[in-house]
Amino acid sequence: MTTVQRTTAGPCVAEPKRGIACSRDGRTAYRYRPGDVQRVSLRSARSHPGTIAGRYWQVDLSATASGAVVLARLTTALAATERRLLMLTPRTRALIAELGVTDPIRDGELQITGQLEATDTNEIVNQITSSHG
Repeated sequence: MTTVQRTTAGPCVAEPKRGIACSRDGRTAYRYRPGDVQRVSLRSARSHPGTIAGRYWQVDLSATASGAVVLARLTTALAATERRLLMLTPRTRALIAELGVTDPIRDGELQITGQLEATDTNEIVNQITSSHG
């Protein structure tokens, strides 16, 4: 995962350069500094129906002890700023999710919520688990 300014680099191109991650729909390119990428080791990732409005789904991620330390450091620096956290696949650096951070995450537990359907959350979990390790 890496932090990135909220501003974008414009529309995505077919083969983005290093330091550019494309949104899942391909409409937006996010710029990040490759040296800022931090690996967060996960213990588990699961998709399930969310509690908001009963319709949308969410993804729960649980970091390992070392991953929780990295996640706490990243989110403490981001809390109450206009910066965002990008979750990228480790090998290809493809964008999995863009996350707003309002409070530090110190317990290693992270939720990805929004207007997500079951297929969206299952795809996120599959991307995370297939690239993990």
